[in-house]
Amino acid sequence: DVLSPFTPTLVGTLNLDSGDASADGASITIDGSTVFLGRKGSQNAPEFYVINATTPILPSLTTTLDIGTLTLQSIDHSTTTSLIYVAAKAPSQNDYFSIDVLTPSSPALLTTLNLIDVPYKLVYGFILDKVFIASGADSEELEVVSP
Repeated sequence: DVLSPFTPTLVGTLNLDSGDASADGASITIDGSTVFLGRKGSQNAPEFYVINATTPILPSLTTTLDIGTLTLQSIDHSTTTSLIYVAAKAPSQNDYFSIDVLTPSSPALLTTLNLIDVPYKLVYGFILDKVFIASGADSEELEVVSP
């Protein structure tokens, strides 16, 4: 609760226990009262979670989407469409995804693109209608994707 910024209080939690302690939350965005959460890659847990936060003190899991054993580094969303943009990494690949969440209970993977470097942070630029990805590891610190 941030109504009083000098005395924040924890008002709700949701345990997404998959039986895999390594599948921690890695990225998050929110649209209205729907939370989209990305997790670290795991053989035993999905990577993309849709959460209903209509009641913030008792958020509930709506559904999940298994994308593969990737860590969802960063998530952002379009405020004018039903798209979620995702930057992900795995031991042998770095990927960009778009996911359609028009029906939050049934997210659909739409596109994938292999990135040049390990993605760290992704931001959707509404005015330019482009996704900007901060990346690293060797040469390309900025990658720009046309969704």
